[in-house]
Amino acid sequence: MEFYLNPERLEQRNENVREQLRHVRRFSELVRQSKKIDTMHQKELIRIQQRLDRMERNLSQLITATDDALAEYAKLQQEMKDDMAQLRHDATQLFT
Repeated sequence: MEFYLNPERLEQRNENVREQLRHVRRFSELVRQSKKIDTMHQKELIRIQQRLDRMERNLSQLITATDDALAEYAKLQQEMKDDMAQLRHDATQLFT
């Protein structure tokens, strides 16, 4: 299977996801504080908190997967550079 990976755009996307994660965490903290004060809307606040927890988990997993993909890409790119250097070296040895 072949696919194209643009590491710069992927890193930019990861930064956007990190920003979303910060917002989710901030909102989650506000919901926790509201649960301590608001006794009338506990069920709704619990549902909101559960959704925020799922969102946080999913965003964290997305960041981890993207970071892993970027690390693998960098590794493959370095291996390719090393292989090309070795081929150049071997070719130079053949013709000298």
